[in-house]
Amino acid sequence: MKRESKLDSDSSFNINRNENTEMSDYLFADNDIFRQIVEQTNEGVLLVETAQGNIVFASNTACSLFGYTQQQFLSLNFQDIHPKDSLEFVSSVFHGISTPKNKVSRNIPCLHRNGTVFYVDIRSSIIKIKNKNYNIVFFAHAYDYYNEQTQLKSLIDYSEEFMAMSYDNIDFKKIVDTALEISKADYGVLNLYNGEENYFITKAYAGVSGNVDKINSMLGFELINKKWGVDPEITKKIENSNLTKFNSVSELTNTFLPKSVAWSIQTAFGIGEIWIAKILRGNDLIGLFIFVFKKGRTLGNSEILKIYTRLTGLTLLRIQSQAREKSFRNRFRAVLDAVPNLVFAKDYHGKYLMCNEAFAQTYGMRPKEVVGKNDMQLGFTEDEQRLFVSLDQKVIDSGKPSSTEVCTTNSIGGKVWYKITKSPFDMPDIKGGAVLGVATNITESKLATDQLKKRDDLLTKLSRQLPGMIYQYIFNADGTSYLPFASESIIDIFGVNPEDVIKNSESLFEIIHHDDVPIVYKSIIKSRDTLEDWRIDFRINHPEKGLRWLNGFARPENHDDGSILWHGFIHDITDRKSLEERKKQLLEELTETKMNLEINLKQKNSLINQITDTKNQLELSIKEKDKFFSIIAHDLRSPFNGFLGLTKFLFDDLELLSQEDLKELTKTMKQSAESLYSLLENLLEWSRIKRNDIKFNPTTTNFSLLIQKNIEIINANLKNKEIVLTNNVPAEFIIFADTNMLNAVLRNLLTNALKFSRRGGQITIMAENSSKFSTISISDIGIGISQEDISNLFDITKKISKPGTEGESSSGLGLILCKEYIEQHGGTIWVESEINKGSTFYFTIPNKVPEE
Repeated sequence: MKRESKLDSDSSFNINRNENTEMSDYLFADNDIFRQIVEQTNEGVLLVETAQGNIVFASNTACSLFGYTQQQFLSLNFQDIHPKDSLEFVSSVFHGISTPKNKVSRNIPCLHRNGTVFYVDIRSSIIKIKNKNYNIVFFAHAYDYYNEQTQLKSLIDYSEEFMAMSYDNIDFKKIVDTALEISKADYGVLNLYNGEENYFITKAYAGVSGNVDKINSMLGFELINKKWGVDPEITKKIENSNLTKFNSVSELTNTFLPKSVAWSIQTAFGIGEIWIAKILRGNDLIGLFIFVFKKGRTLGNSEILKIYTRLTGLTLLRIQSQAREKSFRNRFRAVLDAVPNLVFAKDYHGKYLMCNEAFAQTYGMRPKEVVGKNDMQLGFTEDEQRLFVSLDQKVIDSGKPSSTEVCTTNSIGGKVWYKITKSPFDMPDIKGGAVLGVATNITESKLATDQLKKRDDLLTKLSRQLPGMIYQYIFNADGTSYLPFASESIIDIFGVNPEDVIKNSESLFEIIHHDDVPIVYKSIIKSRDTLEDWRIDFRINHPEKGLRWLNGFARPENHDDGSILWHGFIHDITDRKSLEERKKQLLEELTETKMNLEINLKQKNSLINQITDTKNQLELSIKEKDKFFSIIAHDLRSPFNGFLGLTKFLFDDLELLSQEDLKELTKTMKQSAESLYSLLENLLEWSRIKRNDIKFNPTTTNFSLLIQKNIEIINANLKNKEIVLTNNVPAEFIIFADTNMLNAVLRNLLTNALKFSRRGGQITIMAENSSKFSTISISDIGIGISQEDISNLFDITKKISKPGTEGESSSGLGLILCKEYIEQHGGTIWVESEINKGSTFYFTIPNKVPEE
């Protein structure tokens, strides 16, 4: 069968028949599903070595198409199945379809075993097997087109040009020019029919070269792309014939042109008879050829013209079909290429029928290695396999999809969570049915959810230490309201559980004293309308404690849906109210005493001083608490917003998130949690100071070891901002201090230096000893502090806080804690700073135990 050709002259075309047989056995011996798919297609399938052109497999359809047996095909080369006079063309086709970036479809001549030449359409794709490239080639018999080509030799040149056209670049002008040549008419027009909207549109015309402007001027419009309605009289006239004669322009245009215009055109161009040839697709009209002859001339071979119009219809049909097929395949391929999930199919008994590359890689295999295996062979236990098979069979039997979450182990022993959706799936020749599964990796979201739960638990524990309740309150546009979050302290403050108000806040308003309900409601409406802070004292009837006074503070924010969200704090001020009442009574008594006991001036002054001191202490206490509440309502809002926003985003868009999105999301959650933890830790320590819960327990301590531990805590953040820290503390620097308090001081001062240093900055730690004090300093070359802010830096009643150089949050509470702890030791703390040059914080620790 082998003959000399261009393919033979290529040194790469060396045929090894035994190798072809072995490759055919290797490809299909253990791949029944692929064989069945190949054999069930209507197209002939050949597998051809890309480099050598040897045929290593032929489907039954290909055998029928070419007249060879499968065994005979294995001794053939791609060139052996084509006529001698087309080998050069076939060679170019083969090399064209063997280029991965140039997968093409061509109509080429083929040679049947009995010597008959027939024509086929070819589609080809490159596949790699055993590190070797092969072309899988699909052959479709081009019956209609090439049978007509054989019958109409005179149309070969034209039909070949038409076959090269695509739907996007179809040359309508060429079609009209060809029709004009066949019909021998003087002028020609091509109108295509839009059946959906019932109109004709002019796509091209011929024979009027040099007269285009003239004809457009006489018509009064541009002819190309002109839309024409459907004239019932003309439709009836051409209904029963593929070729219909008209005797004048006026008869042809009927109602579309004024008779005077039609007569002018007929006279100007010397027009005689006019013929309309219908372009059909089956029995459906898809267009019209209009052939115009000058006077004295008439239509010649009408049969050839009829064949040409049919050929035109077939060409348009083929081009449109190819465009639709190409569009469908491109969309299907794009979907497959974009799927990041694990896709697989299993039979009724749990055997894998197919899977994608992502699924196979999860288990360290290739897709063909997974096919035929069961779940135990992929590493699952027998009980797990039994469960999976049961779930699969339930889906197949019920015909309904299901979804479940599964924890498995990957190829390196790590645990991975998947959400698996399964649906019934029809596969040919698979008895009992099959199930199609799509698995999405949700490990990151699982871990993030667990981490959020731990953070929520931590928040709950910390909130229990606060002298009141933290909450969020939402007032909807429709007037309904609820508390999406309330700390457990709501039980102590209102006598209700958090679960009682998470959907509706009516139970809280029922507890408010009936005289104060209008006042509270009015204050909420005002805060909603003005977005001003909500502040109010009001009374409640506590279920167990009776009449109690409460103070509320909250900061509102507007949401896009028209609702208002408050972040706030409510605490019991019954004792404060009692104190205020006592103060009022004392003032009344003082007035009465002044009037009646003017002679006892010393006693009166003493009493005045006592009241004044009480007043000052009360005002200081109020300012400290206002500062505390302001920090809670303002500085806790951002972390809470972060948690709520991120968890909502995670809940709503989990299935749309990529692995990289989930990683970035969990990183942001971690940063929010760390910021929240640091703030709550400072709040808790400050609260304990105010309640005298912290015991002062100084001991002899190696300060150099203490400072080194605190440096290690912030080391990762130093690297992140590329800051150099220089520790000049002597190796054996001994001080007498409370280790816990000093740790808190060092942590806050080092964190502030890091926070307000620019990227690439420097921090320096110094320590020196004198006879009475040890002096420690922490310096940075950051943004510095203004003199106005320095004077208020350690004042609890002043609001001094600003973000760090990279947006780090700051409440100002840390320096207040430092001052409390240093003064507890009997030392002092101060700062020296210049704007844009840096700051140095100093503090002293006495070298002996401070006296009580």
